Amino acid sequence: MPEQYAKDQCIAPEEIAVVARSLVLPPAILIACCATESSLDAGQLTRFEPNFRWFTPGNHTPEERRGQATSWGIGHVMGATLRELGYGGKFADLLTDHKQAAAWAGRYLKKCWLRAVKLEMWDPNLDDMNRARILRAVKLEMWDPNLDDMNRARILRAVKLEMWDPNLDDMNRARILNRQRPVCTPEGALDYWEAAIGAYNTGGFTTFPAKHIERFRWWRERAHRFGFPE
Repeated sequence: MPEQYAKDQCIAPEEIAVVARSLVLPPAILIACCATESSLDAGQLTRFEPNFRWFTPGNHTPEERRGQATSWGIGHVMGATLRELGYGGKFADLLTDHKQAAAWAGRYLKKCWLRAVKLEMWDPNLDDMNRARILRAVKLEMWDPNLDDMNRARILRAVKLEMWDPNLDDMNRARILNRQRPVCTPEGALDYWEAAIGAYNTGGFTTFPAKHIERFRWWRERAHRFGFPE
């Protein structure tokens, strides 16, 4: 690298790139995600959120509750999110094992990206009849032969909504049931990765964290300059 990414850099971007490839993620995206959260700086690897309230089920010790209400590692993944993703170790380990922290950040980012892609499958141009068919769990064996090829293709793409993920936001499920377009890529997001980074930061797709996304864009462009691909 021709220069440090951070004053007190705790991990080289090349190491994050290795983790990204192991998770089938674009190296530039995971590097930018982690750098947006912590600047890859050893002094910025954890933050306690006193107003956090989305704990995993169960009776937790005060130490565990505080850990779940804290973000950890170079990717600043909340402790509760780490538990939901399957992390069973000590949170503090992620302050020194930076590759492991990058891997958990990558898993969470990938989950956010997949949610963004699923939500974006909805085609706002579907006519009312076809939208109603989808919402009633379209059966392709009852296909109307008079529908043109374009609508058939649209239905075939959108029929995936029959398999609606029950973990998606309640607001989006309600919007689908009311024949409205779900809240997906927020206004201002330029691609799925920006939508995913927004969800990574806010927990959903209803808001657009403009300053956070601007920071992500800066780091993403910097990763490109240093030769990391998407």
